Amino acid sequence: MGASDTLSVSVSVTNTGARAGDEVVQLYIRDDVARVSRPVRELKGFQRITLRAGDVRRVSFAIAAEQLAFTIPA
Repeated sequence: MGASDTLSVSVSVTNTGARAGDEVVQLYIRDDVARVSRPVRELKGFQRITLRAGDVRRVSFAIAAEQLAFTIPA
């Protein structure tokens, strides 16, 4: 991923229940190869959606390279 690139992530969410409901879809990342200690999970996006019973909705996130960057303390 280059400095000006954007990563697209999407997921389908299904309401398998008998009633309408709200859901907060959350996108977490982790860095398994960082040379410095990083949090186990970092929230990078979220969307609240409402689904009727049986509905399916695709939720998408666009993550810019700068959202994945971090600074190392001196």
